[in-house]
Order: sequence, then C-alpha cells, then structure tokens
Amino acid sequence: AYFQQSFNIAEVIDAQGHIVSPGLVEMHSHAGICSQPELKGVNDMFELMSPVTPFTRVIDAFNIGDPAIQLIAKGGVTTSLVLPSANLISGEGYAFKMFVPPSSSVEDMLVQYHQAHLPNQGQRQRWMKMACGENPKKRYISRPEAPKSRMGLGYLFREYIHRAELLRDEQDEWCDNVARRHLPTKPFPYNVELEILVGLLRGQVQSNAHCYETFDIETLLRHAKEFGFQVDALHHALDAYKIPQILKNLPWNITVATFASLWGFKKEAFQASLFSPAILEKNDINVVLTTDHPALPGHTLNFQAQIAHNYGLSKEKAFSSITGQAARGLGLDDRIGFLRKGYDADIVIWNKHPLEPGSTPLSVFIDGETIMSLNITEEFHEKKLGNRIKSNFTRNGESSDQFIITGIEKSFMKGIEKTDSDPYELLVADGHIKCLAKSCKNYTSSHYELISVENGALLPGLTALTESHGL
Repeated sequence: AYFQQSFNIAEVIDAQGHIVSPGLVEMHSHAGICSQPELKGVNDMFELMSPVTPFTRVIDAFNIGDPAIQLIAKGGVTTSLVLPSANLISGEGYAFKMFVPPSSSVEDMLVQYHQAHLPNQGQRQRWMKMACGENPKKRYISRPEAPKSRMGLGYLFREYIHRAELLRDEQDEWCDNVARRHLPTKPFPYNVELEILVGLLRGQVQSNAHCYETFDIETLLRHAKEFGFQVDALHHALDAYKIPQILKNLPWNITVATFASLWGFKKEAFQASLFSPAILEKNDINVVLTTDHPALPGHTLNFQAQIAHNYGLSKEKAFSSITGQAARGLGLDDRIGFLRKGYDADIVIWNKHPLEPGSTPLSVFIDGETIMSLNITEEFHEKKLGNRIKSNFTRNGESSDQFIITGIEKSFMKGIEKTDSDPYELLVADGHIKCLAKSCKNYTSSHYELISVENGALLPGLTALTESHGL
C-alpha cells in the first residue's frame, strides 16, 4: 500500500521471490582499452614509450564501442575500474558505469560524471596504477636503457617518486609565499609528467599496485614507507596469503584485489592457493575479487566469488568482495555496492543466489535504466539441485561412482540419443554410462545413489583450451 501511494506512477516489477542485489563492482578491468576482439588497432592497455608513464590516462583511450561493455553489464557488473597495464608506473585509471549513454559520450559513462556526483571537496576520486615484478621487466627486455632486474625497477620507481617529492615541496613553498602575501615571481610549479605522483604523495590519489610475490609486495611497501604514501590496493597478489602479518601491521587498511582461480600462467603465479581469499579473511584483511578483463571474461565476476566461497571464504565476505567491499576499495561506497536509500539505482535480479553455480541475471538496471530484462516467472525460482548433487555424490566424504539420475528430458551427447519426450533415467557405474532408458531398473541394486532432477538435460563434459595452459 505504501508503494502504491508513494509511487503510483512507477513501473511495478514483481520479482516473485527472486534475489535482488546491488550491481556488482569490478575493481580491476581493461574493458574499453583492450576492446574485443583483441586486435592491435584497439589494444591500448600498454604505453611502451617508457617503463614509467604516470602521465597517461585511460579516459584518453577508452573505446565506448567495445562490445564487451554490454556483455559485462549483462553479467550483473554495473561499475568497473578500468586501469592501464604493464608499466612500473602506468598512469591514471577511471571508474565507469557499464552503460553506454544515449549521448555516446565517454565522460557521461564515468561514475563521477556530474558535479553532483563529486565528493564535498568538488574533486573526482582518482586512481593510479603501478606494477611490480615480471610485467615491467619483460615488456622492455629489448631496450638497452630499461631496467633488467628488480633492483633497477626499484631505483627507477624511487627516482620518479623523489622527483615528485621535490615538485611537491616547490609547490608548498610557492603557496606559503602567497599566504605570507609575497608576490610570486614565477608561475606555480607544475609538471604534467609528475602531476599524479604529487597527488599520490598528498593523499589525493588512490594507488593500485599489480604485485604477485611476497618480496615484490614488501619492496613496494618499503618504498611507500620511505616516501610517505599509501598502497591502497594490492592487485592479483596471489602470494599475499603468505604474509598476512606484514599486511596487518600497516598503518592503513590495505585491500587485496585478487583472483580465486587464475594461477600458474607464469612463474610469479605458481605459488597461488585456492584457499587464499579464505586465509586473508581469517586474518581480517580486506578481500576483493576481480577478473582483470579480458584475462578472465568480465561478465563472470560472480564466478570468482562462487569459487572463493567453495574454498572457504564466508558467504557474506564472498558476496561483499564483488559489491560493498569492492566499492569501499574504490572509495565509492557512498554511492554504489549497496542497496540503500539515496544510492545509485544499480540493481540486479537473479534467477538464484549469485553464489550458486548457474546463477545468472534476469534483470539489470544501471542508474535506474534497464540494461537487460528477461521474463521473471516462477520457473526461474531457485532450485537446490547443486546442493543435492553435492550431497548425493558423496558418501562418508568420498565420491560415489555408482548413481542413477532420473528426470532427463533431453540428451545432447553423440551416440546416446533420446528419441522421445518421456523422461529417461541415466545409470553410471565404474566410471561408465551403463544405461540411458525410460527405466534402468534391470541394472539397479541397493548400492546406487538416486538423484532426481527436473527438466534435466544430458551434456558431455566441457573441455577448456587456453594458450597459457594447454589442454
């Protein structure tokens, strides 16, 4: 009654018992600067003029025509922080809503595109990107003047931060003179190359550091202590679970923006653990899960939360890692990441809980605009099939290799065709399919587990092939 009286001109959507959540928040993406398909003409992730390019800006290369933007949104991701890549100091990233506005303006896609969206000081939130280890080493291996070791990378990083430190001090002196009513004899000190690093030293820019291994993480934190800046988020950081005490001892709350499952594709990713997010949670360290699109498809962000939850990350932290905690990591939790009065209308209606395997958005809204809307009917209601399979496939903690599945309506397996519309039964024993028929009773015994499904379909096992891993 309250709804009808207060919003009698609004469209009414009956969610019919489905789960409604805030839009998902991606803290590490390259959407728009590594457009799909990946061609050299539209790959603008890397600026290779130098290992240090703090003066570059994602907004100057963002391709509003990247088809991945719409696909990411249909996966329930409504906000993405798009960062440059590879360099020791890469440049400035921007947070975008995954909605192409009618104006087709890149600036209108920014989370903070309007004066009303800016914090009290009237300045946009700013983010910059750094990198440790293999990436800045390997990109410049053919250039004689570029660093060839982590020692060289350390020197170059400290040299640039020191230059920014000197510029900051010059600016402070200039401002002090003006405050004392001394007329300046030269313009305000400014250097476009170092401007964002001065902002970092002043605490006006959030730093995001691509850093995998423990000694690289510790080196970066050593630099931060020397020059008095914060590393706000460690990205990828597959080894962070090994050094929780180092992270807990920091004078600020650091965020670890990591993967649940992407590992082993290079040396510095060899020591990863599927239990890493759970270990970090146990040590009260902020955990955010990311896809690094297109390293992993951006529309599968909730898959990372599913995997982390399966390996011990609590349900609350797993979902927060792709919503509220990610928004906090961006400093935008006053607007996104939660369903609260006054927040942006970034909303997802799910066919089942987003941490359940097979979950997919039925409707997605960004700033109240409909991005995707499927018919919401009772047939989409959450089924507990995944839980039933998990419990029925195990006996005393061990997998069962003998079971019968009933309720199979279709078969997509070659050589195991289904020719009529009646539900079939499937019997598996000793690792082989023994029977697919209307009834497999002739084969059964008391040793078989029984699994009942509704509108079941029989599919072959999926096979994945990647350049990095092989088959």
